[in-house]
Amino acid sequence: MDAGFFSSSRRLRLWPGQHVDHSRLRGYYIDFRPKTLSEDGWPPDWLRPGTGFVPLAQLGLGYFETFVAEGDAESFELARRACDHLVETQRRDEGDPHDGGWQHTFGFTYRVELRAPWLSAMPQGQAASLLLRVHAETGDDRYAETALRAIRPFLRAVDEGGVVAAVDGGGLFGEEYPTVPSSHVFNGGVFALWGVRDVAETLGDADAKALHRELLAGLTRLVPRYDLGWWSRYDLYPEPPTNVASSFYHHLHVSQLRALHDLYGEPVFLELADRFTAYEGRRVLAGRAFLHKVAYRLVVPRHPIPFASRSPAAARLENLLKVSASRPIRRL
Repeated sequence: MDAGFFSSSRRLRLWPGQHVDHSRLRGYYIDFRPKTLSEDGWPPDWLRPGTGFVPLAQLGLGYFETFVAEGDAESFELARRACDHLVETQRRDEGDPHDGGWQHTFGFTYRVELRAPWLSAMPQGQAASLLLRVHAETGDDRYAETALRAIRPFLRAVDEGGVVAAVDGGGLFGEEYPTVPSSHVFNGGVFALWGVRDVAETLGDADAKALHRELLAGLTRLVPRYDLGWWSRYDLYPEPPTNVASSFYHHLHVSQLRALHDLYGEPVFLELADRFTAYEGRRVLAGRAFLHKVAYRLVVPRHPIPFASRSPAAARLENLLKVSASRPIRRL
């Protein structure tokens, strides 16, 4: 199941996890069970070498959540197969700046050109979270070792092949897209933070503990900037146009903020979650956000596109055709 071209919350909503146990790793902070509904067995038909690490980690977390909620052995086995794939595909080379990473092996565009191979903090964090949960159930040390190794790209800045950027005023941010200038995608940075937290709390690694403190400080410092005063921003890329969150991502921001408050107790997370929820409840603001997203899509294609496949002009034309067939999103 996905949220469609305009990432509509009407098509898909992700809520805070209901099985989080603060005494051990059990449920995940966001409930990814909806991601499993359109899948049928292993492997997923979309799984390809050098890509798909985010949907794979989310699918595995969804299957694991089903196991936690229902005790379903088949779901656990599917989560474990996702972990096995992550173990097999992780980059392992002590002299490589991508050591510990899951490499995207083709060029993408997110505001700027990302040349292959490149890493993303989001799958690094989500994969670590999945691996450690399955490790807790199986005792298989391969999963713990792979999760620990996944932290290595967080020890390097984006311009050194890593996945973190410094935050003005102090702290770090895990970059879903390693752009220069930094894009600071909110949802990806939160998922990255949680993965580092899980490694720090579960394995007690000193580097992970220090990283966790720096990432939390960076997110806490930046989080007020995602508030437009009427809706949330998807990222903080400093050049126009502003990337206003779609209805799906706006709702996901609310869920992540509530989960962050549950984990850390910082008032700013709950205050912003309540404010974003209030925005979501006003149709005029939802309509305004949709129109901003339409305008953004016409300038910047939604999906990163391999450079050899089509021109920016062709991508904008395709987006225009999709926009012409779309309608503003209404709240359920």
